[in-house]
Amino acid sequence: MPLLSDILIFCRYCVIVLLDWLFHVVLGRRFTPLTEDSLLRDLSLNDQRLLLSDSLTGRWWYQGFTQLLKCYREDDTCSVDGRMGIERRWKEILKNRLAISRRLPNVDLTKYPIKEPIFIIGPMRTGTTFLQNLLYQDPRNTSPLSYELMCPVEENTDAVNAGKDLHVLMFSSLLDAAYRVKRLRKNIHNIQAKSPHECFHLFDNMGIFKLYQGVIGNTGPFRDWVRARTKEEMVEAYRFHRLQLQLILIARAKSY
Repeated sequence: MPLLSDILIFCRYCVIVLLDWLFHVVLGRRFTPLTEDSLLRDLSLNDQRLLLSDSLTGRWWYQGFTQLLKCYREDDTCSVDGRMGIERRWKEILKNRLAISRRLPNVDLTKYPIKEPIFIIGPMRTGTTFLQNLLYQDPRNTSPLSYELMCPVEENTDAVNAGKDLHVLMFSSLLDAAYRVKRLRKNIHNIQAKSPHECFHLFDNMGIFKLYQGVIGNTGPFRDWVRARTKEEMVEAYRFHRLQLQLILIARAKSY
């Protein structure tokens, strides 16, 4: 069955590549357009207004969000698979901000302070993930898990209460697919949906991305934008980062 599944995935990908080529040649557009309209069109007008308001954070986050999106959109070297992954993640970010906006009025963050934070700093491939997994063996350690970082607020509480968190299932399937394609990657960086992971993904929800250079090389404008952020904006970004960690702790407390 795994072989059949791999064959079906490959055939689906080939069809999408063909459609993308036809769209590009005949219609002058891409199968995954990566435009603001394509990302916002599935949202209601009320959700769009909430998303683009300054009720959660300053609007500057959206500048970074759209700036990097533009870099990806205009780079012809970005593969079809890459564009689909970007669209999926960008839509997740919009949903995350909406979910956070709706959750905040109903919780008391002061009851879940971040105590004694641990900062693990080091270059990639130096064992930081192994160290984090080791520290997580301590029951007092509350490091965020991979799936929680990708979706800090889950609004489908019925599924969570039934033990079927859709984000856990989705993230697990994506990791399984990635490890099937590059089997040695798991030995280098073994990530699991319910294992602790670096919390930089929470900055995605503020339009500040870490892994952007690993997708394409056309990211100079976004890098310049990040470097131009003011001290006040970065303070706001870190406060929003802490807020998301608190929401994760609140969700854990309610699920036990």
